[in-house]
Amino acid sequence: MNKFLTAILLFIAINCNAQKKTTLSDSTFKKLDNYFKAHFENGDFSGVVLIANNDVELYEKTIGFRSFEDGQRLKSNNQFMVGSISKSICAAAIVKLVQDGKLNFDDDVNNYASIFSDKKVTIKQLLRHTSGVPRFDKISPGTKLVDQINSLKGKEFLFEPGTDDAYSNEGYSILAYLVEVITQQPYNEFIENTFFDKLKMEYSGVYPYDIPKKVALGHRVTPSGPMEVSENVYHSLIGSGSNYSTAQDLLKWAKSISSNEVINLDSLEYPYGWGVQENFGNKIISQSGLVNGFTSYVSIYPEQNLYVIFVSNISSGFFNIAPKDISAILLDKDYAEPEKLDDKSLSVNEMEAYVGNYETLSKYPFGIYLIENGLYIKWNHEGDGILLTPTEKDVFVNRSDFTKNEFYRNEDNEISGFKISIKDQVVECKKLE
Repeated sequence: MNKFLTAILLFIAINCNAQKKTTLSDSTFKKLDNYFKAHFENGDFSGVVLIANNDVELYEKTIGFRSFEDGQRLKSNNQFMVGSISKSICAAAIVKLVQDGKLNFDDDVNNYASIFSDKKVTIKQLLRHTSGVPRFDKISPGTKLVDQINSLKGKEFLFEPGTDDAYSNEGYSILAYLVEVITQQPYNEFIENTFFDKLKMEYSGVYPYDIPKKVALGHRVTPSGPMEVSENVYHSLIGSGSNYSTAQDLLKWAKSISSNEVINLDSLEYPYGWGVQENFGNKIISQSGLVNGFTSYVSIYPEQNLYVIFVSNISSGFFNIAPKDISAILLDKDYAEPEKLDDKSLSVNEMEAYVGNYETLSKYPFGIYLIENGLYIKWNHEGDGILLTPTEKDVFVNRSDFTKNEFYRNEDNEISGFKISIKDQVVECKKLE
């Protein structure tokens, strides 16, 4: 694509589809517009934003590209993988079965499927991430859900069920499998028949049972801008992260939960599949999602009947900071306006000075690696790493949480460590010999 066409498409993408629906103040509307535009220009967000009050849409914005490589603009009905928002749907399926008298929260999963012969694991423990069930090994594409669950048999638990907590994708995959066992139908069919069809969520489905036809392509943050991801990881996340949807469909989902339309949320001791937080004194029920190439967020403000949704086809730290920033804008509170990331490109030789093994003062190990002409931090030396963007000499921005990382040098002008500034806290990190 030539530079002129790229510039034209960029202009169109930035200025498309921001709609003022009703009584948002001009100031609030402008702040929201500037916020999403800034994160798009920094390469951290490309997607759809939807904010509603009761049945009135206050704000809707579509910004970015379905594919950055060929310049295809996003449309509001493009589908996005929604990661752990899938857990809210899986949990609702379990709650529906409980409220229909098909099972109980305190039941042992082994009553329905013999998975763990020597452990009692309850439905509630799976829902609340307190089961301690083992981790999956890498799942091959096309592996059936039953075979994924069987692969957990005989493996060591993280802890005795009910004695601790640890976030568990595996727990929700087990719950999805129980839905299949109890209903005697594929998981996706139960979800579609029970929820999606009733709510007219016509662009939503469960991968890999269903294949989205209008899906946006996933991207990751790189030094040269968003780059399309190639690895398909969704097949291993049935129940916990394999759903796809649109912003409009997720609004329908949030409203149905808030109004007790499909399940009676008010009757539960906790909104299973969701989290409960407070922002500026306001209760929020929310869930976010992160999978390779995508981030997403849905929140319900029950006291204000307010809904905030965004979906993005860039996996970045945007979803870590945006929920509170959006709350601040809507509630007229202080927030940190996003700064333009002026990438001070470094040569390979300059970047190599930062590469090495590090640890925090509490001895937590990590490394900084040179990958694809960029510096990436890998906590515990694992995963794909988080991009560090240079903004001035020896200063980088962490693209996961947008914290400032300031490196320092010894008397020989060699990098010896750095500090991470997190609000009013500083974390010191030492480079190892």
